[in-house]
Order: sequence, then C-alpha cells, then structure tokens
Amino acid sequence: MDEKIGLALSGGGFRAAAFHLGVLKRLEELEILQRITRVSTVSGGSITGALYALKCRQHGNGNPGDYSVEALISDMRAILTSSFRWRSLFGNWRRKLRTSASIVRLGTRVALVSETLDQDLFNGAMLCETPSWLLVNATNVLTGKAWRFFNDRAGDYLIGATDKTDSILLADAVTASAAFPGFVECLPFRTRWQDLRGDLLDDRWQKPPTKGTGDFSRWRKQYGKTNGDLIVPLTDGGLYDNEGLEGLRSSRITHAIYACTAPPESSHNSRWRISKALRLVDILHSRLGDLTRRLAHEMTHGVHPNEARRRLLEIADEITESKSPDAERIVAELQSIAGVGWPPRGLQYRASAPILIHRTDLAENVFATFEPQLDVPPEHRGLHPALVDALARVRTDLDSFSPFVIDLLISQAYFLTDAHIRMAMPELMPKQSPTIWDWAKSIIAQANSNERTVLADLGEESKRHLLGR
Repeated sequence: MDEKIGLALSGGGFRAAAFHLGVLKRLEELEILQRITRVSTVSGGSITGALYALKCRQHGNGNPGDYSVEALISDMRAILTSSFRWRSLFGNWRRKLRTSASIVRLGTRVALVSETLDQDLFNGAMLCETPSWLLVNATNVLTGKAWRFFNDRAGDYLIGATDKTDSILLADAVTASAAFPGFVECLPFRTRWQDLRGDLLDDRWQKPPTKGTGDFSRWRKQYGKTNGDLIVPLTDGGLYDNEGLEGLRSSRITHAIYACTAPPESSHNSRWRISKALRLVDILHSRLGDLTRRLAHEMTHGVHPNEARRRLLEIADEITESKSPDAERIVAELQSIAGVGWPPRGLQYRASAPILIHRTDLAENVFATFEPQLDVPPEHRGLHPALVDALARVRTDLDSFSPFVIDLLISQAYFLTDAHIRMAMPELMPKQSPTIWDWAKSIIAQANSNERTVLADLGEESKRHLLGR
C-alpha cells in the first residue's frame, strides 16, 4: 500500500508533552511509529517530538522507532516534574536580574527559556542534527503565517526559507513553537533577507512560489527587502494551528493520526489581568483547534471526492446508454451525489485518527455501537468519565506536575491511541496485536478505584501558579 502515515502532536504545555508520550508508546508497540513519514509538532508537543527525533538520530539511523519510547519517558520525567518556568526565569540571581530587565529589554525571557530547554534536554544540538521527518511549527508575527522548522530549512511561504539550519539551535526552534503569549516574548529569529529564498520552498509548504529568489511573493514585494539583517519575531505555533495538522496536509499524508489535549467546555471567573489574558489565548487555541479538527474530519475519505465525482458521472452515462426504464431517475440521483466532488478539492486523507484527551467515548464504550463494532474490554477503557473531564482540565503551562498526574496522562493517551487506531485505521494494525502495557493498566485501575481522591488531586493540578511552585 502506498500509505504515508503522519503524526501531529498538539500544543498544550506540559499536559500535552506528557500525553504525547503515551501516544508514542502505543504506536511503537503497534509497529506504526516505525512507519511514520512526518511528525508535526506544536508548542508542548514540540518538546516531546523534538527530543524524540533527536534521540532517534543519536541512538540509531534517525528513523522513527530507533529510540525506545520508555527511555524517552524516563528522559522527560525530570523536566515534567520540575518547575521549569520558575527555574528558567528565577532559578538564580542572574536569571532574576535578566527577567527583571526584560521589562525594558525585549527577548530576555524567551532567551532564558531556550537556555534552560537546551540545558535540560537538547545539549547544544542544532536543527540540522534532527531527522528529516520532524516538523516544528511556530507562527511568524511579521507575515501572520505558519513558520516551519525542518532539519534542512526553515521559513514560511511568504517571506521565504533559509537553509542555514546548522546555525539554528534546536532549543530555539522548540522555544519559538512554545512561546506562549504572556509567558515569554516572541523569539527574535536572526537571519538575513538574502538568506530567505523562494527556491528553497518545496512542496513541504502548501503554497510555494513558482520561481524566483527575491521578490517572490506579494508580501515580499510590499514589505520585504533584498539584502540586510532581519529579525523575524516568532511565537506560539498554536496561534496558527494548535494541532499541527496543516503540516501533515502539506506533507501529502494519507493517514493522519493527531493527538490533541484541547480542554472541555469551561467557565472563567478570575479577576487577575494576567489570568484573563491567558484565558484569551486559551480560547483562541480551542477555537482554532476545533476548526482544524473539523476540517480534518471533513477531508477524510476512502476515495478522493473528485475521483468519486468522476466515477459517478461515468456510471450515470453507462445507465443512460442502457436505456433502462429507471435510467432518468437513477442518473439524476447519481448526478446529484456527484456534486459532492465539485468544486475540485485539495489534498484529502484516506483515514484520520483523532486522539482527544477530553472525549469520554472510550470510557463509555460507544465504539461497541459503531459499524464496524469495537467492544473494548472494561480494563482497557481508560479513566472513568469524571476523571477524563478532570484530567483534560489540568493546566497547560510549563509548570510542574506530580508524578502520578504524568502517569495518568501517559496511560490515558496510551489506551485512547489503541482504540482509535483500531477504529479508524484497522488496515495499519499488525496481524497479532501486541499485549497491553501492564504498567498503564495498573495506573488506570488505581485511579478508577480511588476516583474521589484523584478528582481532588486533579482539581489542584488545574490551578495556575503564576509565580511558580
């Protein structure tokens, strides 16, 4: 089969970073991770995805699956259980001074975050050291478009791309992707106008220009230059696409697996100005994510709508020629259905698997009512509905979680991944499904048997601690 499998890891701070570990673990066991051709990451998903990609390159040939996900979970625990934001901005007296100076000197706090990420995870690795299947997404404030970091180039389709990835720290790319407004400023990406070229924009960008290396877009003609230094302000990739799905679409993916930590409905009563500002960003992320997921659902077909239209019209012609008594009625119906394929559509997925933290479908075993039917054993249904809702509400910043909450995020993602791949992409499943991870099963069982206590703990983990913990 000519499938191209893609994985999108959404934003959502440390909540997302931990959740995606469970997704990777089950995909590894199902031998699907090893077949993935693109991993598109945003914000918190970029922390997990970039570290995994780097480890695959350092401990193998750079292919997905070359590094054990259990080892990755161990690598990530230290940062997920530490107060990363506090350590970044106030960890010692020098950081406190630099953070204080950020009031008048922009770019200081984001530099501190990048330094801490580099020290904790990436150890000076450059973007060029990552494998070609990794895509880290940010947003270019200048153009308002998605800025994409690949191992061999970085840029957006309006301003151009640079191939100087040997001078781009991987930590800077991840920080740009996770530069949540209100937490840090935009990352000042330093480049030169002459290094941003149109001929470097290939089909990994959805709308690459057809030719030229200088004035190759209307935006560039009006706002750009030919030569000279340039600082591109890059911010949270979630402001453009919090799911990372656009990156999969541009990569011509046929099977899209996307893990999302969007929260359920909520209300907000805080009087703090900072909290209100963060709430606005949450609303933006939630709304954009909902629209992107809806688009992914609507563009998932076993057959391309344009191809379906062509075939339906061919059948209509064949029936007309047969001069059947019912030909006129049948042809009219076929022509009406063929209208679904008009006007012509863009790239389509053959299958998509949404792995959503806030959905209770698995807990309620609703797949048993679907066709084809999937009756999930009770011990494999993940958390009870009330716990699903509470887990989806834990905060999305870069503050620390308790070890047990991290375990819950990993385990719930693990079971959701297993069920949704079975439902949406049965053709990718191995002939003999691997056994379920006993550790994840025990974590879920422990939580479900102590629901009231765990609900209280998750309630505490949902509170933001703006000054650290």
